[in-house]
Amino acid sequence: ISSSPAISSAASMSATIPSTTDGAALETLEVDTAHQALVLYFLSLAEETKPSRVRLSRLSPAAAQMLRHIRDFLGVVFQIREDQGESGTVVLSCIGAGITNTARRTF
Repeated sequence: ISSSPAISSAASMSATIPSTTDGAALETLEVDTAHQALVLYFLSLAEETKPSRVRLSRLSPAAAQMLRHIRDFLGVVFQIREDQGESGTVVLSCIGAGITNTARRTF
């Protein structure tokens, strides 16, 4: 990850997150690069049955380190590829760890 050409210190990122369960409609959100690691963390906790995908601007050093922590502690590995449509963006996808809230009451 550290040798990836996708690492820079850009001021903001564009995150594309599916807004429907079937992934048909996509919503583009502007998120500060300081929060890239948080987005990646939430994706790593997602369901084990559906792949999660996000498009980010160039990864910050903190996001690259978070990818290492996620791999080491949760065992979730992200596939990283450069986006063909927009220059300077990468698409990250993973199958989450399936962490659920056990304190939540369900009937």
